[in-house]
Amino acid sequence: TSLFAIPSNCDVATKPPHIILIHQESVVQPSLFPTLRYDQSVDPFFKSDDRTLHKLRVETYGGASWLTEFSLLAGVSTHAFGGMRQFVQTFTQSKLKDTVPQVLNRCGYRNVVFYPLMKNFVSNDRFYNSIGLKEIFDMKAQGAKTGQERDRFYFENAMAEMDRHFSASRQPLFTFIQTMSAHWPYDFKYEPDVDVPGGGPGTEPEMHEYLRRVSIAKMDYDHLVSELRRRFPAERFLIVHYGDHHPMATRTLLGFKDETAAEDVALDRDSIGFITYYAAQGVNYRLPALPQYETLDVAYLGTVLLDLAGLPLSDSHRERKRLMT
Repeated sequence: TSLFAIPSNCDVATKPPHIILIHQESVVQPSLFPTLRYDQSVDPFFKSDDRTLHKLRVETYGGASWLTEFSLLAGVSTHAFGGMRQFVQTFTQSKLKDTVPQVLNRCGYRNVVFYPLMKNFVSNDRFYNSIGLKEIFDMKAQGAKTGQERDRFYFENAMAEMDRHFSASRQPLFTFIQTMSAHWPYDFKYEPDVDVPGGGPGTEPEMHEYLRRVSIAKMDYDHLVSELRRRFPAERFLIVHYGDHHPMATRTLLGFKDETAAEDVALDRDSIGFITYYAAQGVNYRLPALPQYETLDVAYLGTVLLDLAGLPLSDSHRERKRLMT
């Protein structure tokens, strides 16, 4: 068999949509747990333009977001690296040639990242740079006062950069935004002046607070979509957002005690503790049909994203699509 060829160019008949990829930190659909009492007005947040909730299987619980990031961007399961998978971003630096950002670079995109922490956290900047994500707006560059700002803070910063970009360039833009509002700990009231529903009567306190943050996340995402429509009526956008892993607040629903640490939550690979969601939405852009699987493995999500943007697939991404089906 021959090696997968790396295309030298990217032939697109028309200008592709701008792509916004949102890493919804620690966000999982409450509907995954039938016994959980919550305000179901958050449910549309988890659905795509086809009004369907698409489940995503991730490979980490309660933390280690970089594992989900790696699988999505590189198109490779972290389980392929065995006991070294926690360090996968470090030892694959400069060894990957057909990642999602590299494909987008070939297709003429400008790639930018809005990152909530300092860019050198777990050597993320080196990994990002090696796969074609060279413009990183980290905590310092964004003027963040904390590492856990509201999602709207990051969205507003991203839209301000879009404003600058669209006024100076016709180049399509790929914007990777990471959020932090739903990150633990859940023992304090986040944004206490924001009146949003949490859990129903009798909900465990951490889960109640977590559900408040999901409501805030939906509110801020709805603001992003409405602002994109208002501020950029002539631009087309594909938005994909996803939950990178469960919050620790679900551990009691998975049969563990509330004092159990993340590293002590031992789950079978088919546990719902590894099930989150992904959702796709078009703004001034009609989405192709999304793949209809009971659950999508996270390593295929990057290929799905490229497909939804109408971009030609390279050999490796065509092979991923074949494996996926």
